[in-house]
Amino acid sequence: MLQRQGTAAVLLALLLTTVAAGKDYEIRLLRPATVGQNYRVQVIFTRQQKETATLDGEAVKPEIASIITTMIASVEVLKVNAKGQAIAEEYTIEKCSQVRDGKTTELLQPGHVLVVAAGEIGPDIRSEGQPLTEAGHSILSELFDMRESQITEDEIFGTRKRKNAGDSWEINTEAAKKFAEGVGIKMDGVKGTAKFVGLKKYGEADCLEVTAEFSASKLAVPAPEGFVVEKGTMKSNVWGLYPEAPNSPRQHEKVTTDFEMVVSGSKDGKKITATTYGRTVREVKRLGPKPVEAAANN
Repeated sequence: MLQRQGTAAVLLALLLTTVAAGKDYEIRLLRPATVGQNYRVQVIFTRQQKETATLDGEAVKPEIASIITTMIASVEVLKVNAKGQAIAEEYTIEKCSQVRDGKTTELLQPGHVLVVAAGEIGPDIRSEGQPLTEAGHSILSELFDMRESQITEDEIFGTRKRKNAGDSWEINTEAAKKFAEGVGIKMDGVKGTAKFVGLKKYGEADCLEVTAEFSASKLAVPAPEGFVVEKGTMKSNVWGLYPEAPNSPRQHEKVTTDFEMVVSGSKDGKKITATTYGRTVREVKRLGPKPVEAAANN
């Protein structure tokens, strides 16, 4: 009898393990925001770039840049659209700096306030109520992924079917192409897949770890006057942690993009061919409440 009970217990344990391993999940990347919602965030944007060129067939000295922009801020959601996407937010800066080729520059002081709203091709940023200069906008806009679009991450990378850990699916390439067209980029030869890796702890939360990769073998982007794009390619890798509870906000995301662009044309009677190789990494992480000591000091 004892032996038979032991066998039954083992079979029951195996059955429960199989059932647990087979649990499926709803994969939702978009987590609806609400007006008045507050949170803290860290955003790090890295750009590594190399530009080579020939002038009338002669090579010129390559230009190499390495730029890391970091922001830590407290955020309040000011406005959302019908799909629950935040389309206006207020950022109170705790830290905002940039390291360019090894030299650090403080961009904004603690307490500085930015209001960021979704524009047609990117974020509209106001600093202390005033529009940014062109140079300032160029630097800060890379920190914010906000523009007017009816296409969400779920429509590109998501799936209507519940998934088990390890499952993969094709991304919606038509939605990806349409999203890119909204910023004046035409993509052809687009392909990609997404994957539900499994559950992963982030702090106290059980999160769905989701990855995706997609590429375009041909990019058509606006070129300077007198120039044409001869070649354009890109490949992106997306990674993120999204709490199991579908109404909980996303926790940690990273998007890495590699690209190559070749343009040619004439300027001041000289023929120029320029090639740009680059990699950008945008990482966004939700932070916990500000420590009491730090809050008191500020």
